[in-house]
Amino acid sequence: MKLVVAVVDDASVPGLARALAEHGLVSTQIPSRGGFLAHPNTTFLIGVEAARLEEVKRLLFEKAEAREVEHEGARVEVGGAVAFVLEAEAFWKL
Repeated sequence: MKLVVAVVDDASVPGLARALAEHGLVSTQIPSRGGFLAHPNTTFLIGVEAARLEEVKRLLFEKAEAREVEHEGARVEVGGAVAFVLEAEAFWKL
């Protein structure tokens, strides 16, 4: 069992949440903020069997797209996702 902790730009949240649900993947969303511009994000907690880890990774790559924005006269990249994969001893859906 794995726990994927994925910090996702808020612009990508609806598409990612829908894709996870359509694939039968359970997630919890937590509002978060951070990064270079203190941009609003959502942290997804996704409990998944190890055999489905690549599926979650593919969905993150497809749905969490980075983009460029103008900030103080410079073009900077925002968005996308940062994901961590942790071992999980158990996962309960109550």
